[in-house]
Amino acid sequence: MYDTPKRAELKAIFSLNQHFDLGLTRRQLFDFAGVPRRAGQDILQLDSIRTPRHHDGRPPKLQNDADGTGRIVNLIDNHGFEAARMSWAGMAHEAGVSVDVSSRTVRRHMNQEDIYKFKAAQREPLSPSQAKKREESARKSLEFRSEPEDWRDVRWSDEFHLGFGPEGLAMIARRRGERYRPYNIQRRDNPGKYEENRLHGWIAVGYDFKSDITWYNSKSRNGKLSHQVYISQILEPVVAQWLRDDGPQSFILEEDGDSGHGPSQKNPVRTWKEEHSLRFFFNCPNSPDLSPAENAILAIKAEVRKFGHWDLEGIKTRAVEGWEGLSQKRINDWVDSMPQRLKDVIELEGQMTGW
Repeated sequence: MYDTPKRAELKAIFSLNQHFDLGLTRRQLFDFAGVPRRAGQDILQLDSIRTPRHHDGRPPKLQNDADGTGRIVNLIDNHGFEAARMSWAGMAHEAGVSVDVSSRTVRRHMNQEDIYKFKAAQREPLSPSQAKKREESARKSLEFRSEPEDWRDVRWSDEFHLGFGPEGLAMIARRRGERYRPYNIQRRDNPGKYEENRLHGWIAVGYDFKSDITWYNSKSRNGKLSHQVYISQILEPVVAQWLRDDGPQSFILEEDGDSGHGPSQKNPVRTWKEEHSLRFFFNCPNSPDLSPAENAILAIKAEVRKFGHWDLEGIKTRAVEGWEGLSQKRINDWVDSMPQRLKDVIELEGQMTGW
């Protein structure tokens, strides 16, 4: 446990944040104080002696301190998926805060802690061999690019797919950027069929760089790229223009290992890249947490989920609004987080991180 001065410093910072309504999250406060998140939560939890009460003796509905909000945060952090999928009021009750607290009140306080309700990510657990490959890849990447500045010439790319209709996904409470933590994942043994109507898009982000959304057509219902589609609808009209405008030495294109991106040695996509002097690399398999593009796509999907949408044009409009609302500063922060992401993969022995 941390010594008294460090504990006092964290408590003082926490109190100032509340008093002046600075809007900083617990994670930001812990980083500022130089205390790991779990240790910081323990300090605030242990140093809270009693729950404040109203003049009539009733406990308040929810206190925005370690003994109220902090208990719910700890419940989510320490008890995983089953706790995160509870209703807001259910979380408060389970955490022992109050039996009459409203979901609206809890939601407001959780939003201040940067915890929101999202659809649960659905991924199979990583096998030992997959985790080992991730750990090895992370170590090699850190050898060559150990500083945030080392990643600023990369443009991270990815496809995304949108549709309408019920998806059967649970809504869970989690922090931004923690989509793929193991306890935030909803297991799905029998995935349903793809929706009949879907939009397929492609984006790229980098330090001080954000592409437009490129909508593409695919003969595959799930939007899988063929070599021909990737070349004719993305590489030729978009990436080739970057090469002309910025030069082939100005950026490196990151892609996942989807077959449409041409990971094999001999294929039309690989030939196109070589002919255009495109610098590129394929990210480690099973590593959405190692691509800022994955974070960026969530901004699109979050905006689409906010409102009802009954046709593809409506979905497209919402998607564009979500994309335009994503700030470059936030993208830059994701890019600069790459060394820390790699360190987290190594620390977790290859398992999925919170990014």
